[in-house]
Amino acid sequence: MSIDLREEMSEILKESGHPVLLQRDSRKMHCRCWNPDTNEAKPRCPYCNGSGWVNRMERHVVRRDRGTMPISWSNRDKDTEIGKQLQDADVYYFSYNSFPKVGDILYEVGWNERGRPTHVIKASKISYVFEHRADNGRIEYFQASCSNEVMDKSFKTIQVRKLGNIKNYEPIK
Repeated sequence: MSIDLREEMSEILKESGHPVLLQRDSRKMHCRCWNPDTNEAKPRCPYCNGSGWVNRMERHVVRRDRGTMPISWSNRDKDTEIGKQLQDADVYYFSYNSFPKVGDILYEVGWNERGRPTHVIKASKISYVFEHRADNGRIEYFQASCSNEVMDKSFKTIQVRKLGNIKNYEPIK
């Protein structure tokens, strides 16, 4: 009898996961703040975070783990004035069909009774992603590491627009 890791992870996420927002760069269309004359974006743009590209925000259910991780994971140790220092980090487990990427921003947010995000609790940039694979290379789940560095990602509100069964989350400063 073999264990189906996808099914096991799905049960774990259903029983003890929590929803987060994942912000991704599309790299297909420039943001409204993009200035074609200077080839620059506004550094504090609330929509693209200064990247100059339109972002997508998606809701995902994840399981977060805190604790020790191997020091070889990227961005875990930093050179400081007093020498090398180990950075605090969180590990998030995603379902097989979520495909988080290095550089995506993960938002821990508060939710209201209607399932809409209300405020940002913490924002973290994903610095490491590992896809766990099983037989024949099938992806079973993703593991993403985020360094716990302070990011200025405060929003007045997060607007939710729905087009069919696709929800689009947009931060409003």
